[in-house]
Amino acid sequence: MTDVPEKIGEILNNNTSGSKELLSELNNYFAQSPEKINLQLLTKLREEFREFSAIENYFNNLITIIEANKNPKEFFDEFNYRENSLPQLLMTKLESFIKPNIKIITLSNSKTLLDVFSLLRKKRNDFEIIVSESRPQKEGAIMAEKLSGLGIKTRLITEAMIGSAAKEADVGIIGADKILKDNSVINKTGSLTLAIVLNFYSKPLLVLADKSKKSSEISFTPKLYPPEEITKNKKSMTQVTNYYFERVDTTLITNILTD
Repeated sequence: MTDVPEKIGEILNNNTSGSKELLSELNNYFAQSPEKINLQLLTKLREEFREFSAIENYFNNLITIIEANKNPKEFFDEFNYRENSLPQLLMTKLESFIKPNIKIITLSNSKTLLDVFSLLRKKRNDFEIIVSESRPQKEGAIMAEKLSGLGIKTRLITEAMIGSAAKEADVGIIGADKILKDNSVINKTGSLTLAIVLNFYSKPLLVLADKSKKSSEISFTPKLYPPEEITKNKKSMTQVTNYYFERVDTTLITNILTD
């Protein structure tokens, strides 16, 4: 996407952060630079971020405000208030599932999960989190470092180790980039593998996500990302498939915890 402010370009090219972190950066940018807001830019960004329901819904609401010639300041302030309140709301929902000395398995780099785990750490330290690295961008490694920095016992694994790691875990907890109408979840690739393995071992899979992730869509078509992220052999005749996101069927999900 061309002809966008430099900061917006950086956000568009950020393939290692979750949707809530990207959305927070977008909101901060527009709140601090309201003169940059125009309908053409907002419409383009809404299309670029269609894989993320929270961001798509955000732009739908902001576009409505701008079309009505209203001042968006209140909208930005309300967004920040909701975001600051969300972790505690989700933490309250999650607490009943967190037993003593529990071992949690997750993947990717979710701001929602990080904020909730941070609150959990302030209350107790008798839990461990196993994080899958999340290829090809390995944002799970970023998440693992953040968790370790909070003083949480953290273990980073490759995605090939999900099977054995899920067997020893007590519960899987993931975020969501989109919740479809049938309550299936779109999340980082690797989520389906984790869900299937947890189901096989009769372990619960919990999804933490706020209501902005809900969508009226009933289907999902994954976007294909550059093959060079997987193989550096540009002359290779091998077909390379690189999807960032995939669908986890509702039958594999124990509970969706939302605000």
